[in-house]
Amino acid sequence: MTVETKSATATIQRAAELGLKSRDLQTGRQKTVAGLSTDLLGRAILDSFRKLDPRTLWRNPVMFVVEIVALLTTILVVRDAIIGTSVLFSAQIAFWLWFTVVFANFAEAVAEGRGKAQADGRGR
Repeated sequence: MTVETKSATATIQRAAELGLKSRDLQTGRQKTVAGLSTDLLGRAILDSFRKLDPRTLWRNPVMFVVEIVALLTTILVVRDAIIGTSVLFSAQIAFWLWFTVVFANFAEAVAEGRGKAQADGRGR
């Protein structure tokens, strides 16, 4: 067996494990995750940034505190950049704090979207 043949065989075996059919491999189609659509994810991304409003995050005290600390850290990064000191460490901390808040908001927005979609499906 050549390397290409081994690779193709491994791909076919992996596809069979995932439940994909040969026509799915030929057309490049893959199964989607149940309950997630591009429309739902698009709305969730927008909602995750809308939920950065402190009045919205007030209901979740942990994420509210993380957002406040992210804001303070960002202010310190800007101050250090103006002064001319190294900002690499504090910028990384600020990035990860903002990422945490936005990702938590995204996960909450996806859950809300799936719940609404499920409720709409039951109401029919």
